[in-house]
Amino acid sequence: MARKKTKKNAKKRFIIAFILIMCLMLLGCLLTYTLMQEDNATAPQSNNNDNIDLIIEENPDVIEQINQEDNVYNFEDISLEDLEIPICAASTGNTDHEIHKYMGFTLCYRESYELAEWVSYTLTKEELNRVIGRTDDFRTDKNISTGSATPSDYKGSGFDRGHLAPAADMEWSEQSARESFLMSNMTPQAPALNRKMWKTLEEQVRIWAESFGQVTVITGPLLEKSADNYDSIGTNKVAVPEYFYKILATKLLDNEGNTNIISIAFIMPNNDCAGNIWDYVVTIDEVEERTGLNFFAIIPDEKEALIEGNIDTQGWK
Repeated sequence: MARKKTKKNAKKRFIIAFILIMCLMLLGCLLTYTLMQEDNATAPQSNNNDNIDLIIEENPDVIEQINQEDNVYNFEDISLEDLEIPICAASTGNTDHEIHKYMGFTLCYRESYELAEWVSYTLTKEELNRVIGRTDDFRTDKNISTGSATPSDYKGSGFDRGHLAPAADMEWSEQSARESFLMSNMTPQAPALNRKMWKTLEEQVRIWAESFGQVTVITGPLLEKSADNYDSIGTNKVAVPEYFYKILATKLLDNEGNTNIISIAFIMPNNDCAGNIWDYVVTIDEVEERTGLNFFAIIPDEKEALIEGNIDTQGWK
């Protein structure tokens, strides 16, 4: 009986010892965890911004590429011809806006002013090869449903029959050259503008078409007032504009091989202009505000805002 009791006590002591050891181990774990938490609380915390700053310092070119990635838009799928037609009131069925397409250009005629409010076309390098000279075949445009201005409206007025789509830009075919003398393509321009600064700008457009390969042109008078608030000439009361605008666009490849669109706009008063053409550069936004037209609407709004809201002559000079 004594031997059995001794074995029983030994087993009991072993169990007690095992429990004590486990308690000590658990206590040790808890103590270690507590110390680690305290260390973490007092140690400087890692900051993601610090890591980013380090990456920027070590890889500036990579970061610049990342920052610009969202601003890259490839205009390869947009043709310059897609940019030609602005949005105007003709799209809402306004009968005072009459759009007609000819061989070399498109225009929107305003009967109330007896003028085109815009004329647009894309001039290519190949079209600079003339097959016919100036025809001087000024004549009424029978395509205008209400009747266009006539050559006699300008007779004795003191104003030139100023081309919007220049005859020199249309001499790549006999038809386009003859259509450029339709009176729907004419506006009363002061000789001091038409034969000087405006002519210089038109000549520069042909230089750009040669160097770029092609350039889109949108041009017209600024019709900022109702027709009866303008001076007029002739029996048909052709409004005499106070300002004219010209918008240009072309495509360029950047160093990354992306196709970009660059543009420039000009506004000139209908009189003798001092200085040079660069003195009359404006934003396309200004032209839109003063004409009520929406240019380059096919371009996504964010990119359109960048193109139209800034003056950037780089690439044009």
